Amino acid sequence: MAFLAEKHAIIIQFFMVEFKKKNRRSFWYSPLFLVVLFLLFSFFTYKVFLLWGKYKESINNKKIASGQLEALRERKDLLTKDVANMQTKEGIESIIRSKFQVVKKGEKEVIITDDNNYDNNTSANNSVQKSSVSSGFWNWIKNIFR
Repeated sequence: MAFLAEKHAIIIQFFMVEFKKKNRRSFWYSPLFLVVLFLLFSFFTYKVFLLWGKYKESINNKKIASGQLEALRERKDLLTKDVANMQTKEGIESIIRSKFQVVKKGEKEVIITDDNNYDNNTSANNSVQKSSVSSGFWNWIKNIFR
């Protein structure tokens, strides 16, 4: 009997170990734990989508900033060339001539106009001169016999 009782004790102990394992496993599969796990997963998914939006925005900002940087580098190069040009005598002279429209002694200033404006102005001047010449009485009589 003692052998039988000992055998039953071993079997009961084995089932108790299995029962405790099932109880531990049942916590991980309980509805409360699954709801909490789903809420955590939803929270982290939401945060990942927010980070993705910020990532896209930072890519656009980087493109804009690199474009501005390139424009500033080009402007720096242009200004560096202007400064180097202004350090020479010819450069200073050209800047003074362009800004203040001055000439040296012995030079003359030439103004170039558009041909269309010149033709319109000269034809208007010629018609005024013709009308003033032909306005006399004797000129009128001469024009009749021509």
